[in-house]
Amino acid sequence: MRYVRIALLLSAFVLLTSPAARADAGKAPAKSGVLSMALLRVTGGEGVTAKEAATIEEVLLTALDRTGRFKMIGRSDIAALLDLESRKQMVGCDENAACMTEIAAALGVDLVATADIGHLGSVNVMTLKVIDVKRATVIARGQQTLTGDSAVVAAANALAAEVSAAVGMPVAAPSRAIRGVAVTAMIVGAVALAVGGGLGLSVRSKTTDLRSNARSGQEAQDLINTINSTGKIANALLIGGGAVAGVGLTLRVVF
Repeated sequence: MRYVRIALLLSAFVLLTSPAARADAGKAPAKSGVLSMALLRVTGGEGVTAKEAATIEEVLLTALDRTGRFKMIGRSDIAALLDLESRKQMVGCDENAACMTEIAAALGVDLVATADIGHLGSVNVMTLKVIDVKRATVIARGQQTLTGDSAVVAAANALAAEVSAAVGMPVAAPSRAIRGVAVTAMIVGAVALAVGGGLGLSVRSKTTDLRSNARSGQEAQDLINTINSTGKIANALLIGGGAVAGVGLTLRVVF
């Protein structure tokens, strides 16, 4: 039992004194999963005035921002952030993903988006496209049909939800706490393995002693009981320690 107490005390000491445990104690969880996105333009087709396109842009910006997934930047923000030459380049980007990526890099955003609204037969169609800046590829597309002026807000909300789902939840950068837990798990697992190994050697020594020396009666039974109980503890520590160390190693490799 002395070995078990030592293992438990060491485990508790490591957990309580872990840098991650001390550093993160009392901290509120950080907000994660929010990507910055610039809505570069909304292009209106035949019959859509510049004023209407500007209104639709504001509606889209609001809808995308309300999803909680995106930190939106509109044209007014872009005008303040970019110089004249970059703004001229943005106007000539059209559907060129590489060109839009360069603009996004200048803005320092994760994603860029463009929207179009135009006639298709007797209805209006609104489309939205999102480009991943780092990969310079389109990662989400959405399309909604408008049956009247009042449908613009509903269509914008539906597009925002569609694009938000298509983009998927980004993987947050591994926190210091996770890495600290990984190291702690490896240490605790190693301690358990060491103690379990020591107990295993003790069991082996006692078993050899039992076989080598003639023992009988209560003395032999007491030794057998000790061997059995110590062996169970050693196995538990070896199995548990291996599992904990394995989890810690996996977390350390992954994160």
